[in-house]
Amino acid sequence: MPPPRWCCLVRQGLEAGRDRTGEVIRTALLDVRGSLILFSTGVEIGQLMFITAVIGLIAVMRLARYPAWLGRHAFATATYAIGAVAAFWFVERVAAF
Repeated sequence: MPPPRWCCLVRQGLEAGRDRTGEVIRTALLDVRGSLILFSTGVEIGQLMFITAVIGLIAVMRLARYPAWLGRHAFATATYAIGAVAAFWFVERVAAF
């Protein structure tokens, strides 16, 4: 038995991030408003799952013992890593446009 339609839309929302809104509407599983609401719900659930994972990782890192040099360089390393990912996504989007 196939999964219910709303379940498919929430799953597509969880896998979102690559301009799938049009795909959800074209599948015509529900009317446009229902499709967008369920798609957005899936996106929001995915974001909450990510934030929960990050908070959990931070809690584990606070409990762990690590060398002093790691603590001094962790903020700068994380900042550059975030910037590198953002730059990659920017170039990828511009190249696809």
